[in-house]
Amino acid sequence: MQQEDPIQMEHEKMLKRNRQQHGDSFSDKIHRYRGVILVISVPMLLICFVLFVMPTNYSDSMGSVNRKFSPKFGSRNYAVIFDAGSSGSRVHVFCFDQHLDLVPIGDDLELFLQKKPGLSAFASDPASAAKSLQSLLEKAEDVVPMDLRSNTPVRIGATAGLRQLGGNTSDKILQAVRDFLKSKSSLKSKGSWVTVLDGSQEGAYQWIPERSSGYDLLSRIIFWWLLNELYSLFGDMLREDIMNTLQCFHYHEVFERSFNATDVALNPKKVGASELWDFRPTSLTKRRLRQGDALTPFLFILAKVGKMSTVYIGMPLDNLSYTNSSFSVPLLCGHNVSVGVASSLWGRILRWFGVEWVVPGTVKDSTVTINYLLGNLGRKFSDTVGVVDLGGGSVQMAYAISESDAQKAPKLSVGEDAYVQEMYLKGVKYYLYVHSYLRYGLLAARAEILKVTKESGSPCILTGHHGSYKYGGKVYPASTMSEGSSMTKCRLVALKALKVNESTCTHMKCTFGGVWNGGGGAGQKNMFVASFFFDRAVEVGFVDPNVAVAKVRPIDFESAARRACDTRLDDAKATFPSVEPDNLPYLCMDLVYQYTLLVDGFGLDARQEMTLVKKVKYKNSLVEAAWPLGSAIEVASSMN
Repeated sequence: MQQEDPIQMEHEKMLKRNRQQHGDSFSDKIHRYRGVILVISVPMLLICFVLFVMPTNYSDSMGSVNRKFSPKFGSRNYAVIFDAGSSGSRVHVFCFDQHLDLVPIGDDLELFLQKKPGLSAFASDPASAAKSLQSLLEKAEDVVPMDLRSNTPVRIGATAGLRQLGGNTSDKILQAVRDFLKSKSSLKSKGSWVTVLDGSQEGAYQWIPERSSGYDLLSRIIFWWLLNELYSLFGDMLREDIMNTLQCFHYHEVFERSFNATDVALNPKKVGASELWDFRPTSLTKRRLRQGDALTPFLFILAKVGKMSTVYIGMPLDNLSYTNSSFSVPLLCGHNVSVGVASSLWGRILRWFGVEWVVPGTVKDSTVTINYLLGNLGRKFSDTVGVVDLGGGSVQMAYAISESDAQKAPKLSVGEDAYVQEMYLKGVKYYLYVHSYLRYGLLAARAEILKVTKESGSPCILTGHHGSYKYGGKVYPASTMSEGSSMTKCRLVALKALKVNESTCTHMKCTFGGVWNGGGGAGQKNMFVASFFFDRAVEVGFVDPNVAVAKVRPIDFESAARRACDTRLDDAKATFPSVEPDNLPYLCMDLVYQYTLLVDGFGLDARQEMTLVKKVKYKNSLVEAAWPLGSAIEVASSMN
């Protein structure tokens, strides 16, 4: 056997030591670890590519792709929204461009028409209630081009006045309206688009989605293609996994709004409820599934790539199994469980996939609408404005509060509306206190005040009036007391009607009737008050009827109330010529109630400046400060 040369062996050892000391050359390392580098580099390059092409802002980026491939690209869309309140019916017609920006209709950004009475005035004749909308509907249809009418949505939201009629009566009226639209209207209608806005949900039916610029078109197309490819490979598996993860999961073909930051349960409004509009959405913020965080991205993918405009994730009653092929958007609902949308995902998933997100209610919607128009969204909560909306049947209050105050919100039993809603707008998380006080709208409050005095005569009725007041199908004695009307005595009656000083408050701070007030704070310092507050202020003369916005103080209502209560009915028409004759006997009552509601009910300082608002300036035009705008944006975007 050949012996190894010791000199050669020593030489090789030296070379090995040199390599260890000085290291392999770069090319040697590349060659040696080429397999590992290949394995690592492929996913890293893919990740970098996805991060590069992924839009950081969602609406314009994803929306422009959708519009690019939409046959309606470049066209205008219309939406017709009826606000069926207790005091009358109002119709709003909005026009949007492909970016969902408002387009003027004539000289204004909307067509707005109204008429009296409201639907609730036809409690015994549902067909006449529906027919009362005909003139408004015809004028709304005239605005919409003929070729767009079949694809233009018409929605009708009835508020507190109809709620108070009771389930059977209100249901008959709503069904009559649905039948009326189906037979008489050339616009697009659905049964679920005719509904009663319930409780605190009469505060926020839609959120207005953020719109901002994104990446170039090619990047967006590539990203959307990749997303479709992923869904085609894994979509069925993800759907099956979701269904298997949630116990007793049901799938219903129904329309409902969703992707809000809170959990929602559907509770029946009446015994034997079987149709979707017979159920009331209720927040269940504290009852969220742990699996919800993990499932949320998949649900977004299912919703957007599966061509679903919105998906509702919630919990119906145990035995709800309602199916109706006329509804086009799926409802995913768990049995005894509710899936919470993970808050950590709002800044990412929502922007990436362009999901339109909405929550129930109208005062919240009015709040978001006003802050949107004022340019406040995206700022800290203390820079936003709060809203008090005084309707005919109910009054709603909404304002942003701090996170610490939100954590103090009282825990409510299942079926009650949550006090606080979490909202993500323009990249900022807001905690919105919102509550609706049924029976404390201006017209309903008259009945509550008259209940206090009963047959003895009221100090709130103008001197010289003897009659009755009808509201909600009931008749109340409405005559002045023998001594005549009195602002001081009327205020005491209003306090009793509001239940301000009663021992029903179980929380640290309450408004009236035992309701938590949200803690007050900076979000309440800048209040916008709307609807009947504005109307009465104009009618009694301390606000110019030609302005859309005015700065006032609660004490202005007190001064007007004192003047009204000192006026006899015979002299009232000459003193207050702008007030309708039917409202003159109750003018003292209305103004006293408004002052008492603001100061004693909501705890505002009597000299605190607040903003009376009818319309808000937007792009050199005036826009009605009400919930229908948000509703129109939501339905118009879903139609795209």
